[in-house]
Amino acid sequence: MRNKDTYIRVLKWLLLSLAFVPLAVVHMSLFPFIFGKTLFIRIVVSLAWVIFSALILFRGSDGSFLGRTRSRLISTAKNPLSLFIYLYTLVMLFSTSFAFDAYRAFFGDIERGEGYLGMLYFLGFFLLSVLVFRRKDWLSFFKLSLVTGVILFIHGLYQYNVYQRIQSLIGNPAFLANIFIFTIFAALIVIVLDKATWWKTTAKLVMALSFVGILLTETRSALLGLIIGVAFTIFYLAIKGGGLKLWKIDVQRVSAWSILLGFLFISILFVTRANPVWLSVPGVDRLVTVSFDDPTVQTRLISAGVSFDAVKSSDNDWRRTLLGWGPENFNVAYNEYYNPEYLRYEGLWFDRAHNKLLDVLVMNGALGILTYMGIWSAIFYLIFRKKKLHSLDHESDVARLHEISAKNVYVSASILFFAVAYFVQNLFLFDQISTYIPMFAFLGFTVYYFTELDEKDVTDEGISSVHFLFPYAPALIASFFLYFLVTASIIPFYQSKRFVALMSSGDIQHVYDEVDGFTKPYTYGQAELRYRMLQLVTPYIGNEGARPLVDKAIALHEEVVNMELKDPRPLVLLAGAYQAKGDQGDLDAYVKAEDFFLKALALSPKRQELLYNMAVIYADQGDFVRMNEYADRLLSGSPDVPMTKIYYATAISREGVERFNEAMDQLESALDNLAIAFDRGQIDILRNVYNRYLNYFFDRRDSERFLAAMERAFKLEVTIETIDENDFKFGRLKELPPKKSQDLAKGIEIFKEFGWAGINKE
Repeated sequence: MRNKDTYIRVLKWLLLSLAFVPLAVVHMSLFPFIFGKTLFIRIVVSLAWVIFSALILFRGSDGSFLGRTRSRLISTAKNPLSLFIYLYTLVMLFSTSFAFDAYRAFFGDIERGEGYLGMLYFLGFFLLSVLVFRRKDWLSFFKLSLVTGVILFIHGLYQYNVYQRIQSLIGNPAFLANIFIFTIFAALIVIVLDKATWWKTTAKLVMALSFVGILLTETRSALLGLIIGVAFTIFYLAIKGGGLKLWKIDVQRVSAWSILLGFLFISILFVTRANPVWLSVPGVDRLVTVSFDDPTVQTRLISAGVSFDAVKSSDNDWRRTLLGWGPENFNVAYNEYYNPEYLRYEGLWFDRAHNKLLDVLVMNGALGILTYMGIWSAIFYLIFRKKKLHSLDHESDVARLHEISAKNVYVSASILFFAVAYFVQNLFLFDQISTYIPMFAFLGFTVYYFTELDEKDVTDEGISSVHFLFPYAPALIASFFLYFLVTASIIPFYQSKRFVALMSSGDIQHVYDEVDGFTKPYTYGQAELRYRMLQLVTPYIGNEGARPLVDKAIALHEEVVNMELKDPRPLVLLAGAYQAKGDQGDLDAYVKAEDFFLKALALSPKRQELLYNMAVIYADQGDFVRMNEYADRLLSGSPDVPMTKIYYATAISREGVERFNEAMDQLESALDNLAIAFDRGQIDILRNVYNRYLNYFFDRRDSERFLAAMERAFKLEVTIETIDENDFKFGRLKELPPKKSQDLAKGIEIFKEFGWAGINKE
């Protein structure tokens, strides 16, 4: 190929552009912080494989590129780290094949951008990087990562005065902190390997900014990972740094003193952790206040118990134990083995264990966790094994030998730092679309650096045993990526953009006329898209003008649950829509609502809100015997959980005024001990319940109970406002809702002074 060098440069620049993945955001689409990054990765990887396959197929008379590629493939495949990466990918293939929901396991969902298909794109980047990148290319990737880190930091500072906890273009503070850990690693590699003083100075500055960025994210897992990563690095240098100098200071001696000072500092921090000084430092304040009573810690422990229950051989067949439930199937296992105690601390639906090891165990089974841990074991083996030195023109050049030896130690220490920091923080988190490319870049660089290959001696001899892999395998891989780029990336992305634009228009008729444009063909994004559509149109049930669109949305969503009947939430939404139709007089709709609520409950038989839904649907039909059956089942499953009492009280309130006193007693007990943040739906339910109480006691002029209901409603609003302020502080709310507690407080004072004469029911 005449322009072979040009195509190689284009190929490398495509791969280098993935350093900017964290910056990719596409607004006016579902999950703008995720979908844009997913599409960017898949476009780049697909195009890169097209160019790579063209270089292999049309290399002309010059076979050096082919020979070099073959040799590097064999050399890197012998690396134990590469071996475990490929084995883990193979186990994931079997897990996908035997998954509870194989469709979701393969395609993933647009909220995460993963699935087995997503993993293959990440692996595609990894494989190309180890095949075509040289040291200068890796340095370029790390330098571009420094640029990305600076942009994220500056954008985060802009947010800091608004959200108090920066998330920048990642959309989540925890994952942003993860990116900053990688930026610190990139800076270390540039400092050690790059010859330009300017870049070394820049890297040191970016490393400092990244540390500040981690503090401003206030992510405890990242800060803990950073501390432990630094500690391991210092220990490594204390062992391996013999004879090395850093700024003319003995590295081993500095490391030994650092260990001592670090231990002293941590001891002081532990003893004085309640001191206002620590509580005023972003990030550190959350770390020093953590305890086993912390709701986040408790939910993680509960999740761990559920995860182990989901793969125990005594409860499952061998497929779940050995291969897990399949990628993106954690929620299926979690729902089936749900622990009602979880609602004491959290009301969200988990689709991850918030612990990478447990995620791998549940989704990929025992074989998955073995091969995944093999990846990290291989990294430690490569770091601590005795290394050979290459590229010496004169072996007698002792100074040169010492320089290379020092760089090996420092690069190994940098790799150790990231491996430990990333692994530790992922004990409390998981990988995400923003962090996968940095993670696979780290793996690719580690494979490259520790592969014993002297490229000056590469030949095309002795490797005919893998001739069948070339030249057609890369073309097949490129075709695979291109096909799914269009069908599982571009088309769903277009549908998402079209959907958001139409729904934002507010023109119901226009949305109805164009509905086929964003719902056909059926892609992996349709489940989320149709879920959102039904959410948006459900409030219009009863509006005759919106009836065609409502019926269309219900029908489209029903197609989803019939195809992907694995998650209770879509079933609950669909049941709720039919329930609303029943409330409008369509009594047959109650039958469908009951059916879908029962199907949701079958997927998670211990989940309190699902039992509550069943109680309510029977109450709406006047069947209070069956309502009480599910209400009692709800309360007996977790009688001491405050949120359970709230669900129970709101359910039995529907039976009539004779249950109001019992319900209020349950609510009083629950709200006095509540440790959970309400979601918007639960807030509306509670407000409606207390409005019902207030209206009832007002009509009957029951002063004592009316005042009690007003005072509890006031406390409820204060609790809600505290939750809102906390959510606003950490970026979960963009603006604070209006406060209602002040009006209630004023009403209480007026009632105490003037009685019924001072109260206007309206």
